[in-house]
Amino acid sequence: KCSAWVSGNRKVSKTSNPFKVLDAPIGGFMTYIRSVLILGGTGAMGTHLCKQLDSGKNEITVTSRKERCSDSSKLRYIRGNAKDILFIRKLLDEHTYDVIIDFMSYTTKEFRERYQYFLNATGQYIFISSARVYAESSSPLTEDSPRLLDVCTDQRYLATDEYALSKARQEDMLTASGKKNYTIVFFVKYFSLKKASEFPFFSKGFSLLSAGIMHPCA
Repeated sequence: KCSAWVSGNRKVSKTSNPFKVLDAPIGGFMTYIRSVLILGGTGAMGTHLCKQLDSGKNEITVTSRKERCSDSSKLRYIRGNAKDILFIRKLLDEHTYDVIIDFMSYTTKEFRERYQYFLNATGQYIFISSARVYAESSSPLTEDSPRLLDVCTDQRYLATDEYALSKARQEDMLTASGKKNYTIVFFVKYFSLKKASEFPFFSKGFSLLSAGIMHPCA
């Protein structure tokens, strides 16, 4: 576990549930989060997150390849493949979302085709990365720790789009975008639904505190 979550050059308090209340004010913006789109929200992490968000004032939309029914008036499922760029563009053209939380796993090519669309279509894009992007380290990981993409010298490996490399390349696209309305979240580990009470993570760009406030990077 990390002892603190890192945001820019500042350390912020650790929280066992960074997504606890997403209807709190956003730092720097006098507004409230009302509508949340979750891509890939039917897996272990996404399902738990939906339950947490449903306890607040959020209006939640989740994409699913299968027909699903919701027993909550604040949560609805839209059937479609979130990997299908035409489906995503149609969805975002027809609806406005304050936040997009993206649990999907993309190839570098797939992400290049859509990341700017995500950034332009929402007030806050939350990209789920992984601690796997980092190289082996004897010290606790921070957002400044060396990544495999940056230090690996194995050209055969670097020529692939393996998960750790693709996530790192996608992070680079976001940081080079010139936009500031994104959050990169690094999951260190996650549990099954039976043990999903805590998601250790740290984020760069913004930090989600237990109160749900997002602080921009300095």
